[in-house]
Parts: sequence; C-alpha cells; structure tokens
Amino acid sequence: MFILFLYAICFPSSKYFYFKSPYENNKRVLIVNETYFLGSGTGYFYERKNIIFIKCMNQSINYDSTPFSNREVKVKWLDEKNVQIDYINNSVGHHETELIKFDE
Repeated sequence: MFILFLYAICFPSSKYFYFKSPYENNKRVLIVNETYFLGSGTGYFYERKNIIFIKCMNQSINYDSTPFSNREVKVKWLDEKNVQIDYINNSVGHHETELIKFDE
C-alpha cells in the first residue's frame, strides 16, 4: 500500500488532448495537457506551431476532476483566434466556461 502511495506522489497523471480548428484557412491546433494529482487537476493550453514545436499559451484552468479524460468537456471554436471550453467542475457541481485566446 505504501508503494502505491509513493507512486501516486512521484508520478502524477498527465494526458494530452488535441483539437483542430474547423476553419479551412486556419490550421491551428489547440493542445490541452491535463494533469491530475491528489484530488486536483489542471488543464494547460498550448498551440501547435508546426509538426515539432508547440507554444505555451500561458493559460490554464483548475478543477477537482479530469473533465477532458472523462469527456465532460465541450470545445467550440468561436472564430479563428478564440476557443470556448465548457466543462463540468465537480467541486462546484456545475458547468463552467473559459475562453482561450490565441496570439496573433
């Protein structure tokens, strides 16, 4: 049991999710790195710049579960530079909305 506890502390869960822009002339890809550690989660946002590099968008959201992993999230592209993220935050028990803005 102690070994499982040490494993959970040393290796928090982390998953990546990719969302492509639906606009034909826009090749943006929003990347979400969802981490979960000891009852709290964070989604960090990145933009794919090319096939190798990603850029940190300096935006994140905090929650008490893993809405991306649990598929409790809706991603809506408002336009070529703005993405709306609707998700369920278990700590408050209702939907929350975040606006993710791309540079340029």
